[in-house]
Order: sequence, then C-alpha cells, then structure tokens
Amino acid sequence: MRAHRAARTVGALALGATLAGAAACGTGTEDKATACKNMRAAVESNAKQLSSPQELAQVYAKVAAKIRSEADKVGDLTVKAAGQKVASDLDTLADQMKSLAAGKAVVPDAAALGQAVVVLNAACG
Repeated sequence: MRAHRAARTVGALALGATLAGAAACGTGTEDKATACKNMRAAVESNAKQLSSPQELAQVYAKVAAKIRSEADKVGDLTVKAAGQKVASDLDTLADQMKSLAAGKAVVPDAAALGQAVVVLNAACG
C-alpha cells in the first residue's frame, strides 16, 4: 500500500511538472505555439487519471506518445528536442511504474523529467 501511495505522489508531481513546463509553451511562431499548446493539452487531459502504478504507467506512456507526436511535427528544433526528451523521460517513468506494479522494489525517479520540463519551458518561451 505504501508503494502505491508513493507512486501516486511521484505520479502527481511528475505530471504536474510536465504540465507546468508545457503550460508556458505559448509564444513564438504559430507552429511552435500550436505544438506547445497540444503538449500541454495532452498532460491536462490525463492529469486526473492517477491511481495505481499500472494505471500511472499507462497514463505516462499515453502522454509520452502525444508529446512525442507533437514534438515530431514542430519545425523549431529546440522545441522538438525538448519535447522528445520529456517524452523519453515519461517513458522511463512509465517503465518504473510497470516494475513497481509487478512487485519489484523500484523507487520511481522523476528528477530527469523535471529537468527536461525546465528545458521544454525555456524552449517554448
């Protein structure tokens, strides 16, 4: 039970950090602004689905796929790289949650995701 509570806490913090970073992505060229807006929407649409580690893993994977899709479409190479890094770090966190759900002793680590969100925030202006 403690592992699930810890997973929910890490999950809420990780998605919150991603949302905060993507929320700032509203300036610049139209293509950049649209991509950043869509990345934020991906996080917002899934932010309330936090529950078990397995569900968190699914949410992280879903958000990562959406952010990766938006990053692949944007012409701004800095936003593209930053979005891809956030997506990669979400995938890593999803894998950690899957391991936790499988009963493995894993301490989910969202530190890299937090750093990637800072970079995305800066790239989006």
